[in-house]
Amino acid sequence: MMDDRCEKELGELLESGDPVRPLRAGARSRALRAMQRSAAQGPTSSLLDRILGKGEKKMRRFAYVVAFLVLMGAAAGVFTRSAPPDPRSILVRAAEAMEDATSVRIVGHGCVGDPSSPSGMRMMSESYDMSWRYNTSERGVEWCMRNSGRKGLAYKIDLDKKEWRFYDRAAGICYRADITEVMSQAEVQVRAMRESAKKRLPAQPVKELDWLSDRQESVETETRDGRKIAIVTVTGMNSLTPEPLAERHVFEVDMATNHLLRSKRYVRAEGSEEQLLETVDLVDYDVPVPGPPEDAKIVTATARVQDLDVPNLGKYRSLQMVAPDGEIIVQSDQPR
Repeated sequence: MMDDRCEKELGELLESGDPVRPLRAGARSRALRAMQRSAAQGPTSSLLDRILGKGEKKMRRFAYVVAFLVLMGAAAGVFTRSAPPDPRSILVRAAEAMEDATSVRIVGHGCVGDPSSPSGMRMMSESYDMSWRYNTSERGVEWCMRNSGRKGLAYKIDLDKKEWRFYDRAAGICYRADITEVMSQAEVQVRAMRESAKKRLPAQPVKELDWLSDRQESVETETRDGRKIAIVTVTGMNSLTPEPLAERHVFEVDMATNHLLRSKRYVRAEGSEEQLLETVDLVDYDVPVPGPPEDAKIVTATARVQDLDVPNLGKYRSLQMVAPDGEIIVQSDQPR
């Protein structure tokens, strides 16, 4: 039998998927002809015995023949490391990796309506910069939304510090409220936001795109800086728009980490050229979520809970942040 070292090296060879040094010209055909000649000599002894010999010599030669056949199979393309990657599985794993991350930051471009555009939409020139932290192990949630680097909104609930913070760039004010008296509802709110984020946020950049009809998927792989990158393309027809649009979505995913690197969404109205409509240009994982600017004005607000009866919807409990003048700055409603 092969010793432990040989078994280990052979296992590493098979797992590596590295190309095997090519056999010399005609080696495979010569080996097959030799086996055929040996088989024609008759049944007085087995082909294996005539090739290997007997006793310990037989066992040593058996190990060499096994290794030889493995190398021949690898060189001939008989052995494959794995099945071709599945496009949908790659996108599912990318969404799961985003969900499992402690925090995520995405920089890209969204779209807005534009009646003069063939598709009725156009890509915004100003980029968005969105960060969030909704990890289930954290006692709190936080998110930040910026445009071209300028902080627009920032939100944070910290159950351990008993603090609720909301920053609005338009007002230039960071409101802070003590949540000691509303802790039970703040805990409900944190749980609800985390559950909503798990379902919604990963689907923003890594769309399932099930609403596309005639959906087609494909994947190619390439190596960049030593990393294997999957390029997943999803095409289909969007019939939810006023006029049907042909859509093409391209996702780039790091195969080692399942991290989305970037994506693009293209649309094409009938009789017009394809338009680039949305992009994800950068994705960072496990990075701090930016807070309000250091020079932001700090205003002490009040946190309160109110019960609401919403017609046709039912009963809700509302967690509200109230400014000193009585204005509700932000509120979050959960069913009772």
